[in-house]
Amino acid sequence: MAAKLPKSTNINRPIYNAFDSLEDDKDKLYVDMAVHGYSYRSIAFKAKREHQTVKSWFTRNGRLYEAYKYRMKEHREEYAKQFKRIDQLVKDGAVDAVLKLNEAVRAKGAWPSQITAAKDLLSRAGFDYVQKIDTSITHKTDSAIVEAALKALAEDD
Repeated sequence: MAAKLPKSTNINRPIYNAFDSLEDDKDKLYVDMAVHGYSYRSIAFKAKREHQTVKSWFTRNGRLYEAYKYRMKEHREEYAKQFKRIDQLVKDGAVDAVLKLNEAVRAKGAWPSQITAAKDLLSRAGFDYVQKIDTSITHKTDSAIVEAALKALAEDD
């Protein structure tokens, strides 16, 4: 039997965990399968039930609906955290790319592939000045490209 969300007017009540309140481990497995994208038919095969029966479990007021909704919320929050970490890594990488390019140009010169990789990373990090660099430095040397990139960085700040 599925747990129902308790009714309360208290806004500060603890968050109800419908998933952990499931007593049957098989029900938890079915909810996790649904959260991870398994079809109702796949879950029905695993549960040895009819497709329509399994589908009814996950519809509003179905016996696994609240647990599924709770677990999906947790799943989305976890992915949001991962995307934030990835976004920060890309931005950190963009800063490192500019520093490495500056180092390479001052030492011996940067390879075109290094410049392309750095521009790609900067673009992915959301730095708009990459377009300024592309349009303002046609047919210049590697060091001129990096100097233009650094100048554009300084202008954006």
